[in-house]
Parts: sequence; structure tokens; C-alpha cells
Amino acid sequence: MNSFIKQNWFRLLTGTSMLLFSAGFFIRSVIPAQALPDLRTGAGQNSGKYTYWVVASEGYAYIFQAYDGASPTYQRKTKL
Repeated sequence: MNSFIKQNWFRLLTGTSMLLFSAGFFIRSVIPAQALPDLRTGAGQNSGKYTYWVVASEGYAYIFQAYDGASPTYQRKTKL
């Protein structure tokens, strides 16, 4: 066993590093995954104190947000 580690220490180190990197990459890629709301609806959706509106025009969805009855502000544009 001791001679095996002395002869293959670099392979063990490399394999362990690749295993940890792949596990970290998998966790990092899975965490931000989330479902987006259906962007084709034009109705306002109430999410707590915020209300969102989606307007579709010329192949893009424009998302607006209003806080507690205030006037809507532009948030982002998404290609449909």
C-alpha cells in the first residue's frame, strides 16, 4: 500500500482534484436553475408588494414592475 501511494501520488492527486472540481461545477450549475414565468401572458401578476406586467411586441417581451401601486418601471427585454 505504501509503495502504491509513492508510485501513484500524482494520479491520486489529479483524480481527487478532478472529482472535487466536477462536483463543484455540478452544484454551481444546478443552484441558479429556476423556472421562469410564462412571458406570453399580458396580465399583471401580483408577487407580494410587486406587480409585474409583460407586454409582447415584435418578437420581444418587455417586463415592467410596479411597487405597491406606484407607476410601472421598465425591468428587462427578452426575445421570444
